[in-house]
Amino acid sequence: MTGFQKKSEKQKDVGILIINTLTDVCWFLDPFIERFEKRCINIPKVWKFHGFRDWRSQHKKPLQISSEELAKKSNALAKVFMLPWWLNRSFSAFKDSVSELLSAMEYYHKSLADQLERTQRNHYSSTPVRSVADNWGLTVIEVDDLRSKILERLPLNTPAPSASWIRLNFMPSNQFSASALNYTRRFNVP
Repeated sequence: MTGFQKKSEKQKDVGILIINTLTDVCWFLDPFIERFEKRCINIPKVWKFHGFRDWRSQHKKPLQISSEELAKKSNALAKVFMLPWWLNRSFSAFKDSVSELLSAMEYYHKSLADQLERTQRNHYSSTPVRSVADNWGLTVIEVDDLRSKILERLPLNTPAPSASWIRLNFMPSNQFSASALNYTRRFNVP
């Protein structure tokens, strides 16, 4: 009987397809787990394989998540999710966790697509998105006042920078003095 697979071989092929798709999705999502969490998008704990695709340890630039790639992975998972294999009641817990994963991916994809649409709309708008009349202003603050505001936000007994250290991070008064070595250029103030 050529052209027909045995039931066990077909089940094995379906199982391999599901596992390969889930592996591919987890590998793709790994560097972006923190972004999902920061946006309050819950990925089930079982699918958080964090740190395997670590761009920092590979000395690479931070990875960017693209709407297209996320849609591609989401669609691949949705396609696998349509297989009748998931109807087996003994796989219901597994099915629920994969469903949550798929929902999280689709939600994040929708938010990325919405953001892209807003950006495009703003970019091609004939009226400016921001203007000088917006609610912003320049506030002049003394270094000691800035330090006291910093101290108010910190927990009690937390080490805080001194006023001179704060002053040095805006611009050293003499770039050739020994204290100028502490200038970190963290604050880009002209």
